[in-house]
Amino acid sequence: MKSLRYLFYILTGICFFTACSEESFTTFNGELSGIYIQRNVSSSTNNDGYYLGTTYADSVNYSFASAGDITQATVSLTIKIMGNIVDYDRPFVLKVDESKTTAIRGTHFDYDESACIMPANAAQTTVPVTLFRHADLTTAYYRVEFYLEANEYFTPELEQYKNTDSWTATGDTLCGTRYAIRFSEILTNPGMWWDLYMAEYCGDWTANKETLLNQIMGWTHSDWTGWRVPYGQMAFAAKQLRKMLQEAADAGTPILDADGSYMQLIPPYEVDYSAYN
Repeated sequence: MKSLRYLFYILTGICFFTACSEESFTTFNGELSGIYIQRNVSSSTNNDGYYLGTTYADSVNYSFASAGDITQATVSLTIKIMGNIVDYDRPFVLKVDESKTTAIRGTHFDYDESACIMPANAAQTTVPVTLFRHADLTTAYYRVEFYLEANEYFTPELEQYKNTDSWTATGDTLCGTRYAIRFSEILTNPGMWWDLYMAEYCGDWTANKETLLNQIMGWTHSDWTGWRVPYGQMAFAAKQLRKMLQEAADAGTPILDADGSYMQLIPPYEVDYSAYN
């Protein structure tokens, strides 16, 4: 039984490198090991429970739009090695490609180079990247791209490989030496749940309108996209939003929508802006 288990591990490894590789691999000996970045997306089995394959990714998208009131979030890069596993810690080099990065370190994101250590007796580790909820994320998408660099312990590998370890499946080509994070707080129309129901109280969707409703009611964008906004609360929410808008207008500080117009609802929740005509 033990021999069969070892054979399974060997065949699984062969499967990954045969199915995913589109380059020639280095033969590792001594203290040098190959290193790459790889996020496991999902694994699947058939109806009999037999393993079918795992899919991978070399990037991730993150949105603060559904993140409640948090001010930062953590996205981790999974770093894996091939070759030797040793009984001591080994540093590796992870850098930001400034030419392919629009986010500003310290403003939009940060990470700690001291976390770039492959622990003793380990074949993988993670490097946490902190994303900051900066105000300009509501109007633009930001990107940070990392890449691995060789040092005395590691050489970057898997410059190109398939996004699945299945022998038979077709897939996209990924890069194991690089990893991109794209993030923002841009709201997008949640679609049917608003269009079918909330539109009859508040009119057409706008990001500013949804933001105010969420603040008033304690909802999040994911409540809209997940159809969790209670239909029975929509009329009350519209009344509360109208009250807020009317009070602001009466105070001489009307609330504007993104296009610069006065934020308006539909009858019977229409806001009176006649003082500004």
